[in-house]
Amino acid sequence: MATPKKITAIEAEVNNLDITFEFEGETYTVPTPRRWPLSVLRAQENGKALGAVERLLGKSQYDKFDAKGDRTMEDLDHLMEALMAAADLDPKE
Repeated sequence: MATPKKITAIEAEVNNLDITFEFEGETYTVPTPRRWPLSVLRAQENGKALGAVERLLGKSQYDKFDAKGDRTMEDLDHLMEALMAAADLDPKE
């Protein structure tokens, strides 16, 4: 089976494609930031980082991320770092 071509965040944005990223051996797919649901942004504005991630990943991907129910804030930070790198976003912005 051929490995799919890795696309850049800019290519994903221009072509209205999702961003796929790896975290701890698992693959996750999210829309480009311009297509994030407003509920994700609302949760971020209200200081609900976990709610934002749950909404962005969706139930099945979030359940994959926290399958054992023992994830920590550090794990969440690392997941978001992987996402931010894949999306070419600066976490300081």
